Amino acid sequence: MSSSAISDQMDVESSSAFSPAEPVVDGAFVSKHNLSAEAYQGFKECADSLLSGKVAQPEQLAFIQRTLQICENVILNFEDEKQHLMSDVLLVWAMKQQKLSIATLHTQQLHYKELDLINLQFEYFGELLQQTLSGLDYLKQYYPNVGFEEVHSKVRNLTHYFLYYSIIVSRQPPSVIVKCGEAENHRRSRFWFNTEIRILGGSAFGIDTNNENSNVNCYLITDETAKQLLNNAYLDIRVLH
Repeated sequence: MSSSAISDQMDVESSSAFSPAEPVVDGAFVSKHNLSAEAYQGFKECADSLLSGKVAQPEQLAFIQRTLQICENVILNFEDEKQHLMSDVLLVWAMKQQKLSIATLHTQQLHYKELDLINLQFEYFGELLQQTLSGLDYLKQYYPNVGFEEVHSKVRNLTHYFLYYSIIVSRQPPSVIVKCGEAENHRRSRFWFNTEIRILGGSAFGIDTNNENSNVNCYLITDETAKQLLNNAYLDIRVLH
């Protein structure tokens, strides 16, 4: 996928998601994603050659080693793109969302619509992850015990991380103004409210469609409990009483 193709697509998708004064293309993402796509293309060509039987038996071992080296480069590029999406894109959006919790509804809605472009970026990356895992599934099946199992495990863990942290509260409950002496503190509400949980980049894995209209249990917890949960949220989630 070329840089211009991604840029053109983003321009179309984001035309209604940003005010005219805001940028519509994340240049850093375009650059990082194109590097990931280029690395994936190298992996795909090697996988196609191995799975189609085009590599002669005497040359297979050397070709497999070359493919494994390409896989390591793929993982490096994927890690870089994932880090950008998580830290430079989604985290920045979430921090701004928190600051805008007391802003006008119009301002909050403009910020919410930015998720359309962010979701598009996550979908691009999710497609690469899914296709890479699919190729590695076949490689470790037809060429066992040569190293593809380890590569598959690395990409699977990266994908798990990516999908886990792409689940966000896209609409937060409204804030409540609480008087503390002469100061005003804005705290989360303790009354009935509408909220929204969104999964970014899940289409390639069927997550968004498989969980449509599903019942989700929500729990109100204290800030202190949230901090404790955060320490082991990724690998081991516990309900604290």
